[in-house]
Amino acid sequence: MSPPQRRGRASVRQSCLVDATPAQRSRTEGEPARVDSGGDAVAWTDAYAARAVEAALRTGVMLLESGAETTDTERSMRRLLRGLGLAGAEALVTYSIVAVSYTQGGGAHPTTAMRAVPSWQTNYARLAAVSDVANEVAAGRLGLDAAEEALDAAARTRRPYPGWALVAAAGASAAGLAILFGGSPADALATLAVGILVQPVVAAVERTQLPPLFQTAAGVAVTTALVAMLAGLGGLPNASLVLTGAILRFLPGATLVAGMRDLMDRSIVSGTARLAEALLLGGAVAGSLGVVLAVASNLGVRLIISLEGASAWPLWVLILASAAAVAFYAIGLGVPPRVLLTCSLVGALATLVGEGLVTTFAVVGDVLVAALVVGVLSRLFARRLDAPWTLWAVPAVLVLLPGLAIVRAMLAPSAVLQISLLADALLTAFAIGVGVASGDILVSTYLQIREVIVDPVVGAVAGVLVTRSADAGSPRAPVDDGPDVPAPPR
Repeated sequence: MSPPQRRGRASVRQSCLVDATPAQRSRTEGEPARVDSGGDAVAWTDAYAARAVEAALRTGVMLLESGAETTDTERSMRRLLRGLGLAGAEALVTYSIVAVSYTQGGGAHPTTAMRAVPSWQTNYARLAAVSDVANEVAAGRLGLDAAEEALDAAARTRRPYPGWALVAAAGASAAGLAILFGGSPADALATLAVGILVQPVVAAVERTQLPPLFQTAAGVAVTTALVAMLAGLGGLPNASLVLTGAILRFLPGATLVAGMRDLMDRSIVSGTARLAEALLLGGAVAGSLGVVLAVASNLGVRLIISLEGASAWPLWVLILASAAAVAFYAIGLGVPPRVLLTCSLVGALATLVGEGLVTTFAVVGDVLVAALVVGVLSRLFARRLDAPWTLWAVPAVLVLLPGLAIVRAMLAPSAVLQISLLADALLTAFAIGVGVASGDILVSTYLQIREVIVDPVVGAVAGVLVTRSADAGSPRAPVDDGPDVPAPPR
């Protein structure tokens, strides 16, 4: 017996139509067959459900591996399934697995499948493209065939910027952070040069099959070694500040925010896994940094993690610097151009709140309020532009320095100081994650209440008032009393 042959998507569709009636063949292949159970039409319907489930699985896998968080991934998968006619389908997403189950009822076999996420490579351009496909399907503008083709195109999506722009963006984002820390123009230029020189090496490491832990450690090691070399040559006026601005891009801010968001949404497995990953990545940054700094110290070059520059910039300069840092960081992540302006605006407002408006709280309180602003604005812009919330939240949280406190704690010279700084670091990380996630949840809840309760009630009341106004303003019809009868003679 010859081995079974694998069939592609087209052959599956053709085999489903072999025994169909001419009327059934005349239908668009991307539409479900709504017929009674029994006969060959059930096979056709089962095949359609299987293709729709596969499309949802591909959507979930591409969203997760591109950098989406669990809640948005599940929401996009469910919207796509409903748009394809599988209203009762369930989507489940964990840290590295997506699953879909659909039961048609009437004794039909259920369709259940799952996929593992093979790797993670942050690409917000692809994330936005896949999300757009789910939105188009949910709006009824794409059928199954068109959705499959659109997903194929989305899988090939690259960052919408040329290579030189990505290299320049890495350095420009670090330079903006150096200004935000109080660095001088010379410090900003030095940080810009370090970022540009390191970016090709970082990009080459990201193209390998190394786990993210080793990719992060390699990037930090190369960056620290370059800063130490330039400092040894006397080319950096404030080498410690330059080093801090250059390594911030490697800190696990996105993972930290996504983990807290998942935990608050009761996705315990995903949230715990993401927070554990954030701690491991922070450890990779601290370990790689500590090794290179120890070698540099033995060679006579002493560097530390510093957030204190010599320049006292006015608030408006800090706001512009944070906006530039967030915008260029978003370019490196592949955020679509239509989002860049609003993304930088969120980062600028977070700095305005954290540095200028909020002065009555402790440091953690300032961070919490600024993170809340990031969460609220990110969800509002996401709703207005119909795009994933992550496109705004992750770049904007850069100015809140997520993960930096963990690195400083791990590099502390004594065990007592390490424990104290680590407690502060965990509290700060908790404030950032909870603030951003709470802002998102508050806006999402408000929008849901408005759509489900407020808008229908307001519409109903407005309809009643309009009807009564029309009735009151319309002229009354004359009363017909019958023909006139002459009065009887007296």
